[in-house]
Amino acid sequence: KGAYIADIHNESISPAILHILQSNGHVTDANIMEVRMILEPWAVLLATQRASVSQRKKILQQARETAQLIGILPGLKRAQRLAEADVEFHQLVVSASGIPVLPMMLKSVHDLLLRGRLEALITKPSFAKRILEEHQKIAEAIVAGDAQAAKKAMEDHIPLT
Repeated sequence: KGAYIADIHNESISPAILHILQSNGHVTDANIMEVRMILEPWAVLLATQRASVSQRKKILQQARETAQLIGILPGLKRAQRLAEADVEFHQLVVSASGIPVLPMMLKSVHDLLLRGRLEALITKPSFAKRILEEHQKIAEAIVAGDAQAAKKAMEDHIPLT
């Protein structure tokens, strides 16, 4: 008897949160950024402490591989792939925090921001380069286990994205 927490499945929580956020006309981009500023710097700090060797390698590899896309793909395809890669990077980082519900929650938030990211990547070529440089800085801090550098880099990065 008493309260219990039902099993939560990744497939069901993200669409549920996304629906709540989309149906509430009071949720603004500024609100979403505030949530990210609360959650992601702490998630990256935890990732520096909890990430496995393979997670650290995957985060660094993702940042490096995405940087290579800049010169390879043409305009719109490049912007679409970079927007997706940005979300992938943040998902890898929050997954490495060791808090299983966090990637599910932030996936919904990132899905809401995807359109704006795509627009910025198409209209501002320097935006992509800056995002990728910041991802590299965050990834290197995680691999090095430098919690404060990773947290600071994420705090500097989030307002951009």
